[in-house]
Amino acid sequence: MLRLERVVGAALFVRTTRGVRLTEAGRTFLNGIENIPSQLRSAVSPQRHRLPPPGKWACATTRQLKR
Repeated sequence: MLRLERVVGAALFVRTTRGVRLTEAGRTFLNGIENIPSQLRSAVSPQRHRLPPPGKWACATTRQLKR
């Protein structure tokens, strides 16, 4: 979490011996990222039919790609 705070450039949590709570910056950050999981699912979903089933890989060689 400290690394994330360094990347964001703000303290996201108030840490005390009694616990941890979000700072105002932490609440703002959380509001900004809450929808990312559903956005990723939406972006991946249309592509799923184009991918091989999990556990199986398909790879084209450069010769196959030129055809």
